[in-house]
Amino acid sequence: MRIIVFVDANILAKPVTRTLVLVGSRVNGAEFSVVWSQLAEFEAEHNLKSATVSISQIRLRYGFDLSPSGVGSGNYEATAFSDRQILADAFAAGAGLLLTEDVDDFGLVDLEATGIVAISPDLFLANYLSESGYLTAVEAMRWGRPAHLVHSALGKLHPLLVRKFTYLFPDAEIAQPTHNPPAVLLRGNADKLDIQLKDQ
Repeated sequence: MRIIVFVDANILAKPVTRTLVLVGSRVNGAEFSVVWSQLAEFEAEHNLKSATVSISQIRLRYGFDLSPSGVGSGNYEATAFSDRQILADAFAAGAGLLLTEDVDDFGLVDLEATGIVAISPDLFLANYLSESGYLTAVEAMRWGRPAHLVHSALGKLHPLLVRKFTYLFPDAEIAQPTHNPPAVLLRGNADKLDIQLKDQ
């Protein structure tokens, strides 16, 4: 059974990460499906560059559905105020994972109360994106470039993911990460999830 992944606005607003997640969810045998709410879409579109295709256009073009708006956001007092409705929306969507760049904004007690695990994008992709999903996403981002150069460039944003699929492009020179990894990659009761944290 696929796990439902709620996608936060800060993931939807990043074209490369968004492509990896959305494309990866649509390939045969994908282990996850993705949802997001009207609030997440609104916040993402507010942060898009003007020339970028809107999230609503992407959603309609590829047949994604908006998840319902959640209730009771005021109960999540351990979570950053600006993220309480996002957590409520993720819970209303029946999500098991909340994919976000701001894992540490979500309070542990609130995540445990909802049964949701907050996870950073690189860790998520390294654990859940299939080989088929990765290759399909790389193909979608080629724009005339050789596939191994796309793979190499992804090392700037997603070093854990690129390390996982090094065997696909063994001669590629991987770009170094442009940012330090977030201090918190995962928060919540992840015992039920098969997530590998070692050497990360």
